[in-house]
Amino acid sequence: MKNFVDGFNPNDYAIFTDISGDGQALVLQHKITQHLVVKKIISTKNLNLYSQLIHLRHKNLVQILGVETLENDEQIPSFYTYEEFVQGKTLEETIANKPILQETAVNWILQICTAVDVLHSQNPPIIHRDIKPSNIIISDGTVKLLDFNAAKDVKPNQLRDTTLMGTPGYAAPEQYGYSASDPRTDIYAIGVIFAEMLTGFREISQFDKLDKLDKKGNFNHYKKIIQNCTQLDPKRRYKSIKELERQISKNNRTKIFASVVGFAAVAILAILVNNFVIQNQPENIILAEEPTLTEENIPVTMDFAEVMTVSTQAEFLAAVAAIPPNGTTTIALANSIDIINAQLIVENGENITLDLTNGDLNVILNPGGGTSVWVDSSTISIIGDGEFNILNEGRNFSMLEARNAELTISNILGGLMINILTTNLTVHGNLDFDVLQTSQSNINVAGNLTGELLANSTNNIEINGNVGQNINLFWAENRIKIGGDVGGNIIFDKTPQEFTIPQNFPTTTDELTINGNLHGEIIFIDLDRTEIIRQPTDYDEIVTIDGQQFLEFSQNNLRGDFQTLWLAE
Repeated sequence: MKNFVDGFNPNDYAIFTDISGDGQALVLQHKITQHLVVKKIISTKNLNLYSQLIHLRHKNLVQILGVETLENDEQIPSFYTYEEFVQGKTLEETIANKPILQETAVNWILQICTAVDVLHSQNPPIIHRDIKPSNIIISDGTVKLLDFNAAKDVKPNQLRDTTLMGTPGYAAPEQYGYSASDPRTDIYAIGVIFAEMLTGFREISQFDKLDKLDKKGNFNHYKKIIQNCTQLDPKRRYKSIKELERQISKNNRTKIFASVVGFAAVAILAILVNNFVIQNQPENIILAEEPTLTEENIPVTMDFAEVMTVSTQAEFLAAVAAIPPNGTTTIALANSIDIINAQLIVENGENITLDLTNGDLNVILNPGGGTSVWVDSSTISIIGDGEFNILNEGRNFSMLEARNAELTISNILGGLMINILTTNLTVHGNLDFDVLQTSQSNINVAGNLTGELLANSTNNIEINGNVGQNINLFWAENRIKIGGDVGGNIIFDKTPQEFTIPQNFPTTTDELTINGNLHGEIIFIDLDRTEIIRQPTDYDEIVTIDGQQFLEFSQNNLRGDFQTLWLAE
């Protein structure tokens, strides 16, 4: 299948350069006019969406010139896209962890809103789902939004995303499977980007700290707007891009934004192609200088061994990289090590024991630094008297992602959210962040959880200390024990998801034991959409507080000493 805009013929172009090195992304040059276009191979199921974008032209959207299907044996279809070539800088390079002028920030964010509004105005609406600075190019003052690989059409009856897409730090909570993406998902990302342009940081939840850094009061002037954009609950965000645009325009002022102290960004190595910024898949090729090498960050290599001793960040990361898939090793610290501005990724079945006899391992997420910890299908355990801590001097979105893993950590302090799926997690100390979201996992915490607990289904969770905010229980088979108090509400949320409950799905029963006090209320939510969920009479929820069973919901009867709310459409 071939579908091109009028007047475009790929046969009129020749390969100018292969910017990917493997034929995945090419720059083509017209044989007569020297005009440049970008040709990419897309390995997604978005062929219909890209075909729809061919007929969409707007100055703030990179134009899709055509699509062409590929003949291959892959189960996931691949196709070529031909796209507009854009000369300019990405917003990521422009910000570089430093604020930009307020007048410029407002101008560009309104152009981003305009681009997204064009997508949302389609029938059905198109959600971009990956709006971030690296997907935005500034060309002679004009903002262009690109990279539609994660985009999707809105499905009105879908209540949860079936494919998790997006970039940590900019992706809204619903993109992690909490609910379905809709136009408000893009509004969340725009709020994060607006804060980053005004301050240089992505600290969307630590507004008080940003106020202190913002000596001229520019961030404070738009603080309420950014807060409304980045609410965890989509229902509390702006309902549409047009509403957001009106609020920004209303608040617009023309004074110059003063500079604030920012953390230096690690520059991205660039490929120089005819002095242009080349659009690549999935990122852009950016002209940049090599980062300054210091004793701490000079790249090193290590040979794999059963025991590897390390004394610097570079040596630690080299040791992790040296582990073969499914390999087993002990990494012994000669002294305490801080991992800063680097990703710690363990995802190939590695079995790592951290020997912390001689020091602590601290993974530090500086504001805007972009450090993340990803553990997938692997094991990390600790021995010795030292600590393995994940720390955040800011409030970056994703501190930890763990799936199909065995993981032991001392403390996780200062973040917004961690996501745990089919994982055994042991925490020797405290969890000090906003949201713990978990599914089908076993979690044991020796200390306190200061934030909110979202337990989706089939979890065994024991927190020996207090839970500072709400406990939300979704679906079924959650067994939760809290050794101390619960500072918020207990919410049984049986809102239906996108799938029909199979016949062998476990009985919808949760058991929650609180050894201390409940300071909030007990709330039950059911939208009663009987076409995809069982009747409310099927629920059997048990809550025991301080040794006494206060609530039992069974056979559509609710009794207890606490105020209870029934919420229904």
